[in-house]
Amino acid sequence: MDAITETLKELEAAMDGEADKLEKMAQTGSVLRARILDRNWPRLEDEVGKMRTLSGEVAAWEEKRSLLYREARIKSGAPPEGSFAEFLARLPGESREGLEERRRRLRVAVDRVGSLTGGIDAYVRSSMRTMEKVLEEFFPPRRLRTYTRTGEVRGADHPRVVSHSL
Repeated sequence: MDAITETLKELEAAMDGEADKLEKMAQTGSVLRARILDRNWPRLEDEVGKMRTLSGEVAAWEEKRSLLYREARIKSGAPPEGSFAEFLARLPGESREGLEERRRRLRVAVDRVGSLTGGIDAYVRSSMRTMEKVLEEFFPPRRLRTYTRTGEVRGADHPRVVSHSL
């Protein structure tokens, strides 16, 4: 087991780093949600930028963690496609407990970020649908043009020809 001790320590550090960034992302997500609810658009842009930065950092930690996990699996003799529990069963008690604790921390952080971003997404989509319906009621002949993130027109009416002589 001494051959993988260093790899396991690096894996624990990578799991801690990823969990730290995810927890920071959850905090930023809470602030983002508050900015949306307060309709504080200038500060909202700041938070969106922070979320993008954190997203990149989380991805980098995830990649590092994934590489170290594969390396640790190989060094422990665990099959490459087995479960995390199967991998842990091959490790000594101290290493097993440390990795299991970090896995739980990562899972909680991922769930928290997912819950926050899912709630924000649902609120924004609902608000957009409500706004579109209200504007359709106020201006029936002219539907509001809204755009998707890719710049495509969403919900636009096609032009109506009133007189072919025009």
